[in-house]
Order: sequence, then C-alpha cells, then structure tokens
Amino acid sequence: MINHIGDELVLVDQEARIVFANDASVKALGYPRENLLKKRVLDFYKNKMSLKEWQQKRFQFLKQKRTPISFRLERIVKDGREETVEITAVYMTYQDKEYLLAIGRDITHQLEIQRQLLESQERYQILCEGAGDPIFTLDLKERISYVNPAGEKFLGLSKEKIIGKDFYHFIDKHSWAALKNVLVRVKKSQNQSQVEFEMIGKSHVDPVPVEMVISPLQKKNELQGTHLIVRDIRQRRELELLLRESEKMQAIQFLVSGMAQELEHPLLGILTQTQTVLKKYQCKNFEYMTFKDYEQIIQTLQRVCRQMEYCYHATDQLLALKQKKIGLRKDFSRPHQVIQEILDAQEPFLKASGIRVVLHFAKNLPAVAMGKVDLAKVIENVIENAIHAMPAGGILTIGTRFWGTSGKVRMEIKDTGVGIPEEDLKSIFDPFAKKEQGERGLKLGLSVVHSLVSYSHGETRIVSSLRRGTTVTIELPAVKNLLGS
Repeated sequence: MINHIGDELVLVDQEARIVFANDASVKALGYPRENLLKKRVLDFYKNKMSLKEWQQKRFQFLKQKRTPISFRLERIVKDGREETVEITAVYMTYQDKEYLLAIGRDITHQLEIQRQLLESQERYQILCEGAGDPIFTLDLKERISYVNPAGEKFLGLSKEKIIGKDFYHFIDKHSWAALKNVLVRVKKSQNQSQVEFEMIGKSHVDPVPVEMVISPLQKKNELQGTHLIVRDIRQRRELELLLRESEKMQAIQFLVSGMAQELEHPLLGILTQTQTVLKKYQCKNFEYMTFKDYEQIIQTLQRVCRQMEYCYHATDQLLALKQKKIGLRKDFSRPHQVIQEILDAQEPFLKASGIRVVLHFAKNLPAVAMGKVDLAKVIENVIENAIHAMPAGGILTIGTRFWGTSGKVRMEIKDTGVGIPEEDLKSIFDPFAKKEQGERGLKLGLSVVHSLVSYSHGETRIVSSLRRGTTVTIELPAVKNLLGS
C-alpha cells in the first residue's frame, strides 16, 4: 500500500543512504530503484551539504524532537530540473537501527502558481483551473468568490452552490474560532500562513483534516481578500497514527522490561535465602536446634515474606495499570524503616562489592506521604544504581533531614562511583532516551523513581561528576502528627 501512494516516501539511514523508496520517489527522482538505493539523499540537494553537517542539522535534530517535522527543500533531479519539495520527516527505529522516514511532495508548481496569482488576477484564474489541490479565494467578509474544479470535487457541490457561501459553512464548527484568528492575522500582517483544520462537505461523512496555505490577495497594493490552497492530509494522518502505534509498542516493551527488573532482584533474594537455609538445616536434627538456629530461620522467613510482599504489590500495580486504576496511594511510610530493610536485603551484594555504608539519620523524622512499597521501590532503585556505579567498591552514604518550613522530608543517597556524563544528565529520567548497551535497566529504574516521587508531589534531583560520584536527592511531603522515633 505504501509503495503505491501518490506522495514520495523514502527511508534514510544514519549515513544518509536511501534504503527504501516507493514508486512515486523513483518516478520523481528519475533513477531506477536499484540505482536509487545506492545513492545518498545529499546527492539531490541543490545547496550542497556535507554528511557531517546533515547528520547534525537533520538527523540529530529530528532525533531530539521525536515528532514529525515539516520543511522545504530545494533539489535537483536526474534531468537537471530544480524542484522545491515539501517534506514531513520523523525519526524512527527498527530492529535496533535508526532511520528517518520522510514523505515528500513536489510543490514547485504550487509555489509558481501562488507567485503568478499575486501578479495578475486574470492569469491566476487560468492557472488555478488545472491545479490538483482545491483552491479558494475569499472576499474581505470571508465569502467564497472563486473555487477551482478540484474544490468542487472535494466539496461534492457545483460552483454555483459554492460561490457566495460563507467559507465557515464548509469548516468544522470546532475550528471556526481558530480559522477566524488566522484570517485576521494574514490580512493584518500581509504574510502567508500555513495551518491545519477540518473541512466538511457533501461528499464526506466525517470532517476531513486538511492543510491550508493562506495568502493575502492584493490589487494595486490594496487588500482584496485571501487565497487558500487546501490539501487533503488524511494519508499523512494515517501514517502518523501508524508511527504512534509503533511508539506504543516500544513503550510496552519497556514496561515489560521494567517489570522484569522489578521482580528479578526480590525473586533472586528469595531463592538465595531459601537455598542457604535448606543447605544449612536439611540434615540437622531439630530436636537439638539452638535458639540461634531458630532465630536465623525466623529472620530468613521474614526477609522472604517482605520480598514476596514486594513482588505481590509490583504485579498488583501492573494489573491496576491495565484497568486504569493506578494513582496515588493514600497510605504513608517511615523512611528509616524502609531504608534499613532494603540495606538488610542488599547486605550480601554490598559486602560482595566491597561497599561500606554510612548512615546519617535525623532524629524524630516524620513519616512521608508515600506507601511503603512505592518508597521501597524508589530507594531500592537508587541504591542498586549506586552499587552498579561502584564496581571496585566504595562508600554509600545515606542521610535524612526534615525541613519544617517546607514540610518536606529530604533523603540523600550518595556514592563514590564513576559518575554520570553531563550530556546524559539531561535525559536521565527519560526511559526512551538513547542508552548504551547494559544501561537500559538503570535508566528505566530512574524514570520509575522520578514518576513515583512526582506522583506523590515530591521532587527528585541528581548531581554527578565523572570519577567523583553521584548524589540523588529525594524530597517528599511529610505526614503531620506521624513523627518517627
């Protein structure tokens, strides 16, 4: 289907090479498809540009925007003709490779039509009759004074039933106010404007999304009305919808990845602790079990119970997300208790990594307005990141403080690890930002931290220096009349 649409469609890789071109692109550029796929898009630029410059100005710019961007381009095709092309391009990934998907339309003829229309009203009418896009002219009261055959076909009415009608009669009522503002602005500024609205007509059951190029019409330096070129953009909207659906699928993949990460560590802890107890006690005679043995078994069961509770709430939140019930929890938790439980669970990993823990707990710290499971998820993600950042060992410092003036509890978790590059700090909370291999779990964890804290009306800040370590500061609202010991 894409191969046979009227607009040109090409797929370009990071090196500006054309990896796909539909029939319209092959016809417009004048090369056989097998030859075209050996070329770079830069080969057709009228204003020459280096590959490095293209990667910075086009590829990286679109990659940062992550939304479709429209622009015009001057190009030279095989027979030497110069053309102006209107392009809508968007960054996308497929099978771990990066591409630009671009839809183009040769608007050279339309631009020439507009230039000539401003020179002569008589010549304007002759040229408009053969245009493929609907064209209208409006008088100063927004009544239609001219419509070309393409406009008649688009509206499904004859010229006699269109001329003299208020143009708003063919515009969806939800767009009336916006169109009015644009027309006033064009008349006042005498500048062209390009906008999108929805039109209605006898030949359409539902409103049709269109793109309008609106220009002032002048005669002897006196404003006579406005000139509109209308383009049906339903195909473009359908393509944008396909791209959004693709992004949703990618988001689902990240969600599944994040949930697997959330469950992996507690399940590993349960497995390790139960194996340790079985190995130590499966051959013992329990008639001679000491109190120390009994105490160790009870402590192990308590840890297992906490980890199972964490797994239960993690899956419960996933089900709530499916039913669109997820939201702020109305319970509270005590930071010192949560931090200590996580450190107890992580003690084997901390020791194995050669990491020393230093605690600076404030006295009489209030509880915070976040559930215990959510706060545990926040603290655990930050501590796990700190452990990963100190592969050769180091110091993990955790401090708490209550700010009475703001009514917030501050928790600071500081490591002496490798640090985070300055360019990565800008997207540190973005789960969909580009990540090096092996970093996806870490950055997804920080996005979870940021989301949970924000939902609880809190704030997350990160300060980091390469080879000096990272400090994560979390502030959460305190719960009144719930002071800690």
